[in-house]
Amino acid sequence: MEQQVGTGATAAGPRILELRVHGVHNTKPFELLDLPKEDVRLAAGDALGSFWEASPEARAARVRASDADVDDRGEQTADVHREMYSWGGMVRTTPPDSGLGGKFLAVLARAGWALLLPFSLANAGMWTWQLSSGARPRWSFRSAVIRVFGVLLTLLMAGTAAIVALDVVAMQCFADDVVRCEALPGPIAAMAAWSPGVRVALFSLVPVLAVGGLWWLSSLSRLRYDVADRIVGSAQPGSAPGADDGTSQLTRRAYWLRNGATGRLAMTHFSAATALTAVLLTATWSGADPTAGVAGFWVSVVLLAATLVTAAGTRTMPFERSAPKRPARPIWHGTLLALCVLAWLASAVMVATLTRGCMSGDADASAVESPDTCWSGIAVVGGAELAISGVTVLMILALAVVLVGIMACFPVRARAELPGQSQRRYRAWHGLGPAVFSVCSLALGLIWSSLIAVGIGDWLNGAAGASSLATETTDRIRSVDGADLAVDLDLPALYSVFGVVALALLAVGIVVAVIAVLRPRDLEDRIGAWPEPTERPVVPGPGPVSPSGVPTMAVAEYSGPALESGAPGADPMRPAPDSAAYSSFMAHRIGKARLAAARTHLVEPLAWMLAIGSALALVGSIVVAAALPFQTGKAATATFDAFGPLSDVALIAWGLIAVAVMGGLVLGGDKTVRPLGIVWDVTCFMPRTGHPFGPPCFVERAAPEIASRILWWLDDATQGAPREDRRVVLVAHSMGAVVATCALSILSLHPEAQRVRDRLAFLTFGVQLRPWFGRFFPELLGPDTLGITPCRRPRTFSADPWGDDFTSAAAPSGSPLDAPGFRLPISGWQSLWRGTDILGFPAYSNRPGENPVDLNTEEFDTTGYFAAVATHGEYFRSPVYQQALRRLVDGMDAGLTKAETTGPVTTPSPPVPASAGQSTA
Repeated sequence: MEQQVGTGATAAGPRILELRVHGVHNTKPFELLDLPKEDVRLAAGDALGSFWEASPEARAARVRASDADVDDRGEQTADVHREMYSWGGMVRTTPPDSGLGGKFLAVLARAGWALLLPFSLANAGMWTWQLSSGARPRWSFRSAVIRVFGVLLTLLMAGTAAIVALDVVAMQCFADDVVRCEALPGPIAAMAAWSPGVRVALFSLVPVLAVGGLWWLSSLSRLRYDVADRIVGSAQPGSAPGADDGTSQLTRRAYWLRNGATGRLAMTHFSAATALTAVLLTATWSGADPTAGVAGFWVSVVLLAATLVTAAGTRTMPFERSAPKRPARPIWHGTLLALCVLAWLASAVMVATLTRGCMSGDADASAVESPDTCWSGIAVVGGAELAISGVTVLMILALAVVLVGIMACFPVRARAELPGQSQRRYRAWHGLGPAVFSVCSLALGLIWSSLIAVGIGDWLNGAAGASSLATETTDRIRSVDGADLAVDLDLPALYSVFGVVALALLAVGIVVAVIAVLRPRDLEDRIGAWPEPTERPVVPGPGPVSPSGVPTMAVAEYSGPALESGAPGADPMRPAPDSAAYSSFMAHRIGKARLAAARTHLVEPLAWMLAIGSALALVGSIVVAAALPFQTGKAATATFDAFGPLSDVALIAWGLIAVAVMGGLVLGGDKTVRPLGIVWDVTCFMPRTGHPFGPPCFVERAAPEIASRILWWLDDATQGAPREDRRVVLVAHSMGAVVATCALSILSLHPEAQRVRDRLAFLTFGVQLRPWFGRFFPELLGPDTLGITPCRRPRTFSADPWGDDFTSAAAPSGSPLDAPGFRLPISGWQSLWRGTDILGFPAYSNRPGENPVDLNTEEFDTTGYFAAVATHGEYFRSPVYQQALRRLVDGMDAGLTKAETTGPVTTPSPPVPASAGQSTA
C-alpha cells in the first residue's frame, strides 16, 4: 500500500509503534483508537488479550505527512503505526453479543465477582507493608501472618456454609424426622426418611464443594494467565543491568515466576476447609461414640492447625524465594490434603453409621437435648448450651481479628526500617495498609456470610421473623416459665448481632462521609499554578465527520463581539476565538467537574473511616455474641425483647442494601465488565500471594504480552522501516499505566534491556500512579522504584484535598529516569493530567516547577459537534498529547545519534503466547 511519506518516514512503512493500553473500564478498541467501529481490525490475539489497529482503508484516509499537525479524530502521521492492546477479556465475564444464554451467565458472573471481593482485598493487604528490599531470599513473619489470615477468611466462608447445610438444613429442618421447613424443595424434603447421621454426612459436602469450586477456578485462571515465564524464563539472573538486585519488587524474576506457590497455597486452603468440616463432624460424633469421637476430634484439630502452620510457611512473596529453575513438587501440601480429606471422609462415614437411629421417631424429647445420646451439635459450657458450629465460627472470627491487631503493629517494627515521621507520612494510613485491607475484607466477608446465613434461615423459617434466628441453642426460644414459644430455626447470634452493630456504624459513617463530600472546595491555587496548555490553532466551519457519522465543529476563528456565558447564542458549541474563550464560556461546567473530581480523590481517607467502622463492628459483635448465651431468665428475655426488633429491622435494611448493591453490580452498567472497577484497579494487579481464591492477576498475562509486542516490533524484519530506525512509544491510560509499568519491568529483565531502553518511551494520561499506587504499594510503584516525588495524604476536610501535598511536598528535581532505583528500560516519560479528571493525577509531582514529566491538559474537548468538559478519557484528542508524543520520539532519535547502534534485539517473534490465536484480517 502506498503511504504518504514526510520527514522521518521511510518508503517501506512506519517506523514508530504507538501502542495504547486502556484502563480498567475496558475502553473498546475503536474508542481508544478514536475511529468508527468498522474501521478497526484485529492485528493479533485472542478473546483474552488482543492487539487492534486501523484497517488499511481507514489508515489511508487519515494518514498525514510525518511533519504535519494532527487535529482531527483518528488522524496519524505516516511514520506512526498505531495499535491498542485490549486486556478487557481477562476481566470480562462474557464476550459482547453472546446471546441470551451468555447474558444470563454474565449476570451470574458479575455477582460472583462481588462475592470474591473479600479475598481480593485480603490479597492486596499482603503488598502494602514495608516489603523486604534485600536481594537474598528470606522467610517473612509479616507475610506469614497475612497468609494465615487468608486461611481464616476462607474458613469463615466454609464455616457459614457448614452452619447452613449441617445445622440448619440437615438437622433443624428435619427435627424428629419430620420436615419442619416447608420451603425445602421436594428432593431434599424426601430425606426426612433418612437417619440424621446420613443426612449430616451428605450435607458435609456443601462446605467442601464450595471451597473446592474456588480452588478449581483458581487453578483454571492460573493456566490461562500465568505466561510471564515465556519471556522472563529465558533470561538468566543478572543478565539485565540492575535486574534482581532487590531494588524493585517488579524487577525480581521471582515476582513473575510463581513456581506453583499460588497453587500450593490454594491446596492448603482446601485442606483447611476439609479439616474444619471434619472438626464439626467429629465434635458431634462423640455423642454416639465418646472414645472414638474425642480421638477423631483432636486428630481433626491437629490437622486444621497444621494447615495454618503450612500456610504460614508457604513462601509466596518474591523476596521469600529465589527465581525457580523448575516447578517444585508440592509433596507436603499434597500429603496434608490427603490426610485432611481422609479425616473428613472417615468422620462422615462414622457419623452416618454410628448415629443411625439417633433422633428417630420413637426417641423421646429428652434425646433432642442430650449430646450424650445423639448428634445434636450442642456443647455445654459453663451451664450454657452452645451450638458447636456457631462457637467455631466465632473463634475463627476472633482469631482473625487478633491477626488484624498484629498487622496493626507492623509499623512499630518498621520504625527501624522507616526512621522518622517524614518517611512514614508518605505511606497510606501511616503504614497500616495490611490492617486496613484485612479488616475491610473481614467485615465484608462477614456481611456476605450474614446475608447468606440469615437470608436462607429466614426463608426456611417460614412466618417467624429474623429475630427468632438469633439464638445459640437448639432447644428453641423459651419464655420465663419454660414453655415453648415456637418451633423455629436457630442461627448463631453472631450473624444477627453483626447486622445490627454494622448497620448502626454504617449510618454514622454515611453522615461523616456526606459531610466530607459536601465540604466546599477551592482548587484554584493548585490548578492555577500550572501553565495553560499550548494554544490550539483554530479552523472555521464544520470539521470532519465524527466516528458516529455526524459532522464535527472544531474551534473556529470568530471576529464578532465577545459572548457572555448565559446569553442567548452563547452555547459553548458556537465558534470561539481560542481555547481561553472556551475556558471562559465553560468556566461553570469546568468548576463543577473539578469539584466532582476532588471528591472522588478522597478514596484514602474514606477507606480509613470504613476500616475504623469495620473494626468497631467486628469487635463489638464478637463481645456481644459471646455474652448472649450465658444470659438466663429475665435477663435473657429482656435482651431478646430489645434485640429482636432491631434484628428484624437490620435484616430488612441489609436485605434492601444487598438487593440495591447486587442489582447495581449485576444489572447496571456494561454487562461485559466487572463491577466495582476502581476496587479491581487496586486489588487485582498483584499476584495472589496472600489469598489464592481472589480474582486472577490479569497483569500476569497482560504485561508479558505487551512486552512481547514491543520486542516483536523492534526486531521484525518483514515489514515497515529498517530495524535500526524502529521506535516504540508505549501509551497507557488510567489502570493501563500499572499494566504498562509491569510490562516495562519485565523488559528490564531481558538480556538486551539497554538496547530496548534507547528505542522505547513512555506516555501516560489520567493515571493514579503517585497518589494511590505509590502510597498503597510503595515497594511496587512508589518513589524509590519510579523516581517520582513522595506524595502526602489527601486532607478530608481541607478546601483542597491535595493542598498539603502541593505546598509541602518535595519540589521536583531532575528526571525520574536518573533515580537510583529506577529500572524501567525507557528513554523518556511524559504524563498528561487535568483538573477535571475524577481518576487522574500528576504522575511525578503536584507542583509544576521543574517538573520534567507532567503536562497540564485542556479541560474541554472541542473535536466533536458539541464542546464538552473533558474528564477521564480522550486525552489523545488534545494537542498536548501529540506534542508529548513527538517530543518523546525526537528525544529517542537525538539520543541514538550520539551512540553506536548495536545489533538487533533477539527475541521470539510471536507477539502473543503460543496458545493465543492470531489474525491479520
